[in-house]
Amino acid sequence: MTNETTQPTNLPEATADERTMGMVVWLLAIFTAFIGPMIIYFIKKDQSKFIGFHAGQAMFLNLIGLVLAIITCGLFGIVLLVVDIIWLIKANKGEWALLPVIGNWAWPKELGEPPSA
Repeated sequence: MTNETTQPTNLPEATADERTMGMVVWLLAIFTAFIGPMIIYFIKKDQSKFIGFHAGQAMFLNLIGLVLAIITCGLFGIVLLVVDIIWLIKANKGEWALLPVIGNWAWPKELGEPPSA
């Protein structure tokens, strides 16, 4: 059994530029919380579904994570950092990786129903 995630074949394949920009979105999330991903989302969402999807996930995750980190005196910030790094790597590989719950919010409606996480 491998750790590779299987992706539906009907999803558009991300170009090298989209993968790089997806990685940048998650990198910005580490340093700017939800602000950087939000800016990228509003600039790129109509140009690339892949970038818009990752920016939307990063924006939602880090907005919720920031609130939880404040409530837990920063402890949730460690979890948030780890998740951001994991999804940074997934975006760089071109994966349409869904975060639980949040991934459904950011899923491009033009692509139909999101795959099961």
